[in-house]
Amino acid sequence: MEDFLRSLLQRFFSVMNWQLQDAQNNILQTPETFFGHDKWTALLQICASAIMPLALTILGFCIAVDLYHLYDKNNGSLDIEVFTMEIVKFIIPFLLISNTYGLLDAITKLVNSSLQSMSNLMQYSPAQMSLQIDKILPQLTSPNIFGQIGCLLELLPLTILMHILGMMIYVIIVARLFEIAMLWLISPIPTAFMVDANERQIGTAFYKQFFAVLLQGFLMMICLYLFNILITNFMERTASGLTGLRTLWAYIAMGNIGAFSLFKTGSLAKRIINTF
Repeated sequence: MEDFLRSLLQRFFSVMNWQLQDAQNNILQTPETFFGHDKWTALLQICASAIMPLALTILGFCIAVDLYHLYDKNNGSLDIEVFTMEIVKFIIPFLLISNTYGLLDAITKLVNSSLQSMSNLMQYSPAQMSLQIDKILPQLTSPNIFGQIGCLLELLPLTILMHILGMMIYVIIVARLFEIAMLWLISPIPTAFMVDANERQIGTAFYKQFFAVLLQGFLMMICLYLFNILITNFMERTASGLTGLRTLWAYIAMGNIGAFSLFKTGSLAKRIINTF
């Protein structure tokens, strides 16, 4: 029975270490590395064939509207030089829309390299499982079989709760990658609105949203580092503080703090970029 209790404690602390290590690795990923280069490239090609014509249609409509306003402003006459300059003005937006995916790829790689540098400077300290288990296990073991069964029934739900917290953290971080991917794939459409003065806020709001999701990665890295400091400081106080199952409940409480903080990084990044 003692060996089984030890294995449950090992699973408990291994999930906590995995939360830090795996979360950090997922934050550093891009849609290309997460979904795979071939599949991501194929998805970009599919979306380009479906979305790019619509974006160019929006651009053409904006050109037509702008030319109409220019024609109306000149009382029905349109100078060829003014007309040519108006058309040339839309060449840069056309090139920008045609290369939107490449532009976002360059921006994402630049941000990801900064995240990688930040990650290299932040040294995470994994939980010392053997030391913690040796402290907690004697407090859980009982000389009679019924006491050991009672400890087992209390410890098993705590281990399951820690696994659930680990899955929640994984979902929060991977959801950011999905959001980046979806914004990336539809990017030509809001970019097309940038040329129209009346509808430019659509494109501006889109790029604010995209940069907010990228900024969220930095906030997540900071959140993980603070979470690691919280756990490390708690381990140093465990010997003179909580004992037994109360110690494990405290770790679960800290796991909830970490998961909730990671979840709130999205809204915080949007407030910083002023997308609300």
